[in-house]
Amino acid sequence: AAELLLDKQKALEVFRQTVYKPPAAFEENKVLLKDKISSAKVLGDQANQVRAGINSAKTRLERLRTERAMTAAGHDDDAPLEDGPEEQREVQEIERFKGIYRDCTSELRMVKSDVEGIQRLLEQNKVRMQREFETWFAGLR
Repeated sequence: AAELLLDKQKALEVFRQTVYKPPAAFEENKVLLKDKISSAKVLGDQANQVRAGINSAKTRLERLRTERAMTAAGHDDDAPLEDGPEEQREVQEIERFKGIYRDCTSELRMVKSDVEGIQRLLEQNKVRMQREFETWFAGLR
């Protein structure tokens, strides 16, 4: 006990190994947190890929519209040009990508909320353990 009083870090290790019993859900929460963080990374990557697809489709659409405007010699400049089938396909592709992107980001927000909740629980467990350790350590004196 005297040796533990001199080295608080060693005392904390002894406390963790012999005295402290973490809640049963503690280890489960740590594993769940890792899983949720992995899911968030996958969803973030998917969202970035979809966003790149949206940007690519927008670039193609812009190019198609520019080409159509260049070839529309003699067209009434006051009337807007109608999109052709290629442009309409790109517009549909952009809308499809936007739906996927909204789904990904919505799911990512839910996972982020889960991660924050689990982190709060783990932090509460850490604080509780620290409090119990301080009480135990004070009892050694």
